[in-house]
Amino acid sequence: MIEKIEVLIIKRKFIDALTLIKKEENKTKDEHILIRLGIQEISIYISTYKHKKALAIIEEMLEKYKENLTEYDFLELLYNKGRALSEETKFIESLKIGEDILAKLNQMDNRSNGALRLEAKTRQMLGHVFWSLSKLNKAQEQAEKALELSQIVNYNEITVRSLNTLGLINYHRTDYDQALEYYLEALKFDKEIDERNICLLLNNIGIIYLNEGLIKEALEYFNKGLRISEKQNDLKLMAIVLLNMGISYSNKNEYETALQYFKRSLENSKKSNYKHVTAGNYKSIGDIYGMWKEYDKAVEFYMKSLKIFLELGNDIYISENLLDLLNIYIEKKEGKKAREIYKQLEEVMQRNKSVIINQQYLLAKALLLLYENTFISLAQAMNTFKDMIKNPTWTIFLRIITLLNLLKLYILELKVLNNLDSLQVIESISHQLLALVTSQQSAIIMIEYHILFAKILILKKNLLKAEYFLGQALYLAEESKLEEKVEVIHTEQAQLQCIRELWTNNPEDEENIQHRLELSSIDHSLEVLLNTSTLKHTPNDKTLSKEEQQKLTEITPESYSQELFERKLVNIIAYKFSDVGVEPFAKYGTETLSTTSIVKHGVVSITSLGLGTEYHTGLFGPVPLSNMPDYESLLFSFIISDPTNKDPRMNLQNYSVISLNYHKSLKKTFFQLRDRLETILHHIIQNKNILGDIDNNTLFEIVLELEKKILL
Repeated sequence: MIEKIEVLIIKRKFIDALTLIKKEENKTKDEHILIRLGIQEISIYISTYKHKKALAIIEEMLEKYKENLTEYDFLELLYNKGRALSEETKFIESLKIGEDILAKLNQMDNRSNGALRLEAKTRQMLGHVFWSLSKLNKAQEQAEKALELSQIVNYNEITVRSLNTLGLINYHRTDYDQALEYYLEALKFDKEIDERNICLLLNNIGIIYLNEGLIKEALEYFNKGLRISEKQNDLKLMAIVLLNMGISYSNKNEYETALQYFKRSLENSKKSNYKHVTAGNYKSIGDIYGMWKEYDKAVEFYMKSLKIFLELGNDIYISENLLDLLNIYIEKKEGKKAREIYKQLEEVMQRNKSVIINQQYLLAKALLLLYENTFISLAQAMNTFKDMIKNPTWTIFLRIITLLNLLKLYILELKVLNNLDSLQVIESISHQLLALVTSQQSAIIMIEYHILFAKILILKKNLLKAEYFLGQALYLAEESKLEEKVEVIHTEQAQLQCIRELWTNNPEDEENIQHRLELSSIDHSLEVLLNTSTLKHTPNDKTLSKEEQQKLTEITPESYSQELFERKLVNIIAYKFSDVGVEPFAKYGTETLSTTSIVKHGVVSITSLGLGTEYHTGLFGPVPLSNMPDYESLLFSFIISDPTNKDPRMNLQNYSVISLNYHKSLKKTFFQLRDRLETILHHIIQNKNILGDIDNNTLFEIVLELEKKILL
């Protein structure tokens, strides 16, 4: 009967299990059986979050059966007490109980299967407690031992819990690949574990995708988890999943929707007394009010969150809340309060040497130095940021913020000293920023970066390149349906045209940097980008791999422009006229070879011209593309030997066309490049002997030459 009740509990059929327990209690007077039934009843109350009731029964049983409890039953009751206290976030008390259980188990001479199972679940509990207290090394040690023991005794429930804890630990270390591996391994037990554990795993996998910037994929997992939690009517699970769905929508810049999810999550977390998630909701709501510049409301919610995390003793989230508060007080220009918060953050850093907390502390220190705004403090801030960026363990978020602030300081130096050498450093930092900004997969951040960099390029007198970046910003804004940003970019493009005309009419002003562009407008763009990037902050953002770090040191203008082709803003297709008609035979920047009516018509027309005694080659267009309304094409015709063509009229020659297709936002850029582009194409094609020499690599050569003209 005991085994039957255990099966019902595993299947989370708690009402059936409780009914059977009460029935058996009424039938028997055997104290040993009554103790086992009582332990199972306690387990049910813990699983249904009735922790106080579970604790009351434990104390009652410890008193009632103190003379007849076996050592094993006594330790089982202690374990359940520790588990209930842990669920109540009384981690220190739970920790003490867990360590006492292990000490007593180690004193046993004969280790039965039951004792090994008890040790496995005790170590799993300790692993989770240490994780909750941000003691990740100790958490990993206990979770790994729990996993090993659970596999020895085939205790699948604890195997899954241990894998989940190891996933959480690696997530907090920002090793997302390893965390995902643990979660997916745990999910293999989906046929043997209860739906609650499956829901938690789906949620945690969603968090991984969320931190990778794959919001669509993250929401798919969160929605699966939400359906399970609603089916189970599990308020805690619903609170967890709804919180993460809110964060997902916040990262999509859909803040009103995010706020609704946070409020739904908060309602469930309060009802279930889930303090950790309640605090997370307060913090997330504070983030949105901070973004809306409703600073008093932001402080109100951050303080609520901080109070709970102080109660829970979670230093990582304490330091995160303190950093948020410091930022708000700096924004409000309340230096005294900002310094008070900094002192609290310093105390957290001194007691907990976590890498994450150290990152937050150093960033707070540098931001406070910026706020003081003296020559000495700004110099110290610059040195702090320079040291920070050398650390390979910095998260992507912190690297972005660090580089943005370095950029801000160098622009300030440029304004004060009017030293044009600073522009080289500014451009170098900007290219490093671009590598990181691109990885965030946020249209808003990308748009703001392109606007900022366009203004920096104007300072360098590179109007063509500036126009190119504004064109890309416009493309992103239109694709993302961000009408407000589209208007901003149109304004920037109009200003750029005014600057071009000013330079044309007054070339002598070019040497005066102050006349090229008001640096205050760069300051404004930088502030917008700083604020936008901050919204992407998650406490355990992804760190850079060794390959990414290497790429960062090698970033060049040319390597960035690959984005132009990878995002399908531009592609090149080569066509030939053959016995089957117009045939595409090489491509770059597009996954498939295709044709359009206008290109087909162009090839036929050029071929027809070539059949006479005279022919013409060169660059034609731009022409619209019938099946790609947002794109235009420049056509370059050329004549080259083609031994494969058997048409006697062709005389072994082929009248061929290269079609360079570009998004309409780049129209001005390519119009300016028209003459240079024809020179590039002639130079490359004239070195080819037969049509077979022209392939995808040839088109890639054209891309490289084109990049140099745009970006250098």
